[in-house]
Amino acid sequence: MNLSLTAIAAGFAVSVVASALIGLVFGAAIIADADPDEQPDEDALHAAMTNRGVLAQITILSLVVALLSGAVTGWLAPAAPILNAAIVGAIGMAMGLVLPAPEGIPPALRIVVALATLPVTMLGGWTLAMTAL
Repeated sequence: MNLSLTAIAAGFAVSVVASALIGLVFGAAIIADADPDEQPDEDALHAAMTNRGVLAQITILSLVVALLSGAVTGWLAPAAPILNAAIVGAIGMAMGLVLPAPEGIPPALRIVVALATLPVTMLGGWTLAMTAL
């Protein structure tokens, strides 16, 4: 087994930092989209977060972050890129299933995205492994 704790930690860090940055930018965009003369209330924010377009964007961004974290993990662990990416994906999947989702995210969508995290992260590691051949 060619586990690389450095690669796993870096892939996890990429996932956390990218998710936080995307969440901040996305949240700011939703607030900025509200009426600029009014302070957005809870109902307006909830309506924005339950919009199908917003949910699709959040889903796509979450999977892109998983793909990126797998690619970074695979890049830092060239001896076993898919194995190391799978560990990062398993951690992400477990966190997605255990941690509460933001308000407005349907539980079924949260579970589907969490379960998709593992194979998408492995795909990121595999993609990088295939380009190295």
